[in-house]
Amino acid sequence: MSVWSEVGAELAKNKQPDGQINYDLGRRRILTELSQYVKRPVLVYAVDFLNTRKARAVGNDLAIDWGDKEGFNEVALDLPAGPVDVVLHSPGGMAEATQSLVAILRNKFNPIRFIIPNIAKSAATMLALSGTNRSTVYHLQG
Repeated sequence: MSVWSEVGAELAKNKQPDGQINYDLGRRRILTELSQYVKRPVLVYAVDFLNTRKARAVGNDLAIDWGDKEGFNEVALDLPAGPVDVVLHSPGGMAEATQSLVAILRNKFNPIRFIIPNIAKSAATMLALSGTNRSTVYHLQG
């Protein structure tokens, strides 16, 4: 599993022809590595809400809402039924929309485990607690 300095070094050397960092390439490699480590598919629901400049610019568009249902459906279709891990970093959002995400996950996956690398507030806490075994909610911040 990579440490933060290794991730930074990899991103720095994976530049596109225009000089921009190819974050997607690094993201995909790290998620593949995580999936191989936990031996199950990994979904990510992460929001850049700690970036105050971006958060002010988009307002409530950083919260869980009905639009997320389509994304969860699309991702769930491409994965096999069975166990899944969900990496979750979110300020929360609408409880009703969160309930629909829980239904999508529970209709296809079991067991469901949540990994929270930093923060899951409000409705994101509700989502994390919807895992099929509450003892498998991991919070990684030190």
